[in-house]
Amino acid sequence: MRRARVRGSEFAEDATEQAGWMYADLFLGLMVIFLATISFVPTITPEKNTAEKPKSELNSMKLDDGLVKLYSTFIPEEVKADIEKYLTDKNQDLNSTVLYVQLTGGYDPKIENSSVGVANAVQFGVEMKQKAPELFAGVSFTISTSTGVPSQTVGVRMALAPGATK
Repeated sequence: MRRARVRGSEFAEDATEQAGWMYADLFLGLMVIFLATISFVPTITPEKNTAEKPKSELNSMKLDDGLVKLYSTFIPEEVKADIEKYLTDKNQDLNSTVLYVQLTGGYDPKIENSSVGVANAVQFGVEMKQKAPELFAGVSFTISTSTGVPSQTVGVRMALAPGATK
């Protein structure tokens, strides 16, 4: 009895079945790595120094209150005078520090788009950091735009911490 000849190509290994399992195993491995990294996140708490008490309680501050002013250009002396006037009017410590600055660039939607307001606000923030680093070094900035702010001006809102040190 004679056997039928089998061609060599019929014995070639078909890897498509194994490729599907390898793809599924890859996702399973990535899931295990992801779950391992999020389940062991340490909580870092700062050391408390009971010998030195902070000068002001930040929990009692209202951060929705603050100096709000419109500027067309950044002049350090003008901003410093505005901060001093604000602190004097509020009967706060003149050594208060700026915690947060919100810059809102204005634009006219009839002739400009919002990118003009963003550019003006960013430029104003850069000038604040460069020309008055003693006031704005390490301060958190937020940039936004609004049609309620006149074109080519920047609305500035500063939250100040009375008696806090940087």
